[in-house]
Amino acid sequence: MKTKLLVVIAVGGLFCMAAQGGLIYSQDFESGSLDAGWIYGVNTFTSGGGYIGGWFIGASPVSAVVESGQSGPSQGTYVLKTYGDYGYAPNYANNQIVETIVYREHVISAAEAALGTASLAFDYKAWPLAEGGIDGVSTANVFLKVIDPSAGYATVALAEQSVTASDVNWNGGALSFDISGYEGALLQWGTSMTSQNYSPTAIATDNFNVAAIPEPTTIGLMGIASVGMMLARRKTRG
Repeated sequence: MKTKLLVVIAVGGLFCMAAQGGLIYSQDFESGSLDAGWIYGVNTFTSGGGYIGGWFIGASPVSAVVESGQSGPSQGTYVLKTYGDYGYAPNYANNQIVETIVYREHVISAAEAALGTASLAFDYKAWPLAEGGIDGVSTANVFLKVIDPSAGYATVALAEQSVTASDVNWNGGALSFDISGYEGALLQWGTSMTSQNYSPTAIATDNFNVAAIPEPTTIGLMGIASVGMMLARRKTRG
């Protein structure tokens, strides 16, 4: 009986490790500051959606800050607050749309692409409106995407979770998509928001966990194999 139990534990442990795959990034912001590597950018569009211009920097974002005071049961003391850049020229003239993006990125390795799936787990909520939350025509999203440098930095995969003013309490989010074939491309995750005419937009996020994991079919086959190993072991012992 003890031997059987050890086999079950060992096989189950291997199955769990394979299902988790490779952890790419994990952050709960409990250090009280934004870790290096976050990128900040702004794009501007006409009121009809035509692209005007934009820029990105690789330094600490001016539209992101780690703050306390919005924590829930799973958020600890500090969370990440991201919000629209109201200072970008031409400063919302003629109802122009300003998109603010705060994100991190990672080059997808061959091993990660071979696993087949990228996943992002996170917590999110709207920042209180009295302190600059979401209002008016503003939109906010948490995103996971793949940018392909070999295709002119086009977005080739995208998953988003919308954050609205009604999200007054913490929610758990999960995004994923297929990354097989995207070795060398950029995996990006973070928040994006749009606003016009200084419409407020700010959200809180926490507990980012990004991983490359096996495709669901692969996990299912591994589960079947695990059961088969346990049955074979039982038959041998019997």
